[in-house]
Amino acid sequence: MKFKEFAVFIYIKDGKACLQQDGGEAYDHKSVLSLIRTLNDEGVDHLFLMEQAENDEQHHANLPILSTICRSAEMLVAGGGYVHGVDQVKEYLYAHCSCVIIDGTRKDAPSILKDAATRFGREKLILSIKNPDLLFKQKETVEQNAGALLLMEESNLKAIESMTYLPVFVKVPDLSKEILNSVLSAETVQGITIDYGKVASLDVLGYKNKLVEQNLEITRFEPLLDWKQMKLNSDGMVPVIVQDYLNGDVLMLAYQNEEAFYHTIKSGKMTYWSRSRNELWVKGETSGHFQYVKSLTADCDRDTILAKVSQIGAACHTGSRSCFFQDIIRKEYSSKNPHTVLEDVYKVIKDRKEHPKEGSLSTSLFEKGIDKMIEELGRENVRTALAAKNGDKEGVVYEMSDSLYYGMLLMVEMGITWDDIMTELAYRE
Repeated sequence: MKFKEFAVFIYIKDGKACLQQDGGEAYDHKSVLSLIRTLNDEGVDHLFLMEQAENDEQHHANLPILSTICRSAEMLVAGGGYVHGVDQVKEYLYAHCSCVIIDGTRKDAPSILKDAATRFGREKLILSIKNPDLLFKQKETVEQNAGALLLMEESNLKAIESMTYLPVFVKVPDLSKEILNSVLSAETVQGITIDYGKVASLDVLGYKNKLVEQNLEITRFEPLLDWKQMKLNSDGMVPVIVQDYLNGDVLMLAYQNEEAFYHTIKSGKMTYWSRSRNELWVKGETSGHFQYVKSLTADCDRDTILAKVSQIGAACHTGSRSCFFQDIIRKEYSSKNPHTVLEDVYKVIKDRKEHPKEGSLSTSLFEKGIDKMIEELGRENVRTALAAKNGDKEGVVYEMSDSLYYGMLLMVEMGITWDDIMTELAYRE
């Protein structure tokens, strides 16, 4: 059985993200990252970004934040709203949209769709329609060149149900039981979508479970192992090691019984059994420091679970990010984890900017300004290229290390983090 999906609309206007078509709360580049993390954690499956622009200038002003959202989202993101031809399709794809929405109400929509499919592939294109007119008149063109349909008027679903095999996303005005039953029961419907401003306070994972209770099959966690397949300790529980899904930091150790195990899967939030209080314990229910599940994995003996989570705030009751911070013994060693090394050097450079130190090269360069940093970075890049040209492997390592250092100076100066860089690199082939 194919599970239906839950998608939301976000609108891009004046270089900011808005939760509703008529505006509402606006998110700039900095605050939008928090919004996208919330969407990722809550279990939203797809994101539709609809740009509101009247000219090329406004359109190009919107692209940076659209790109920021696409690079941060862990889901399919479709962008649209200002597609006048293949050039705009290319711009949305270059901004890292998974696919592009073409407005079916435009008279030239069929030609745009056909040209874009020829150049980029139909799987990259979604055609938005309000009624079945275009599908009725241009059925062959639509089905040959569109990967999916986005129906903007839910009331017209019955009219197109039997007209096409293309998967359909349906925008719904609300999440009433009557609407959802009529929409999600349609075989061609791939999912529902709604303005995020109308559901911003909704527990999406919990809502999905309510849909399942109504016999509506929608994407959710499905365990590949049952609790009865786990090997329990003498207390009838299994220890759970909790790890940050992004950087691999070990955050804490706790225990689950059967109730906690299935509550975690159902809610999408890490839930444990408190041995001291003898009760179910949803991590973060009091503090707000929830742990959103990314994966649960059993070890080879099935007597321990590794949980990778998106940790909100601190994992430890002391306020520490991780519970593991009290040294017992320590031997000095050199970490060669690329992400750790780069982050550690970045922190030192940032500290030199915030707390200048006499004799520090970093402090000196911050005092001289960004032009000097650019000059040094350019010089090291040339030296790296020359070393490579001469086949000097050790020289490349040395000069490229200098390039990274000067690059990090620029990053700190401009407020760019390694998370920003890593997110961008994830899209490179």
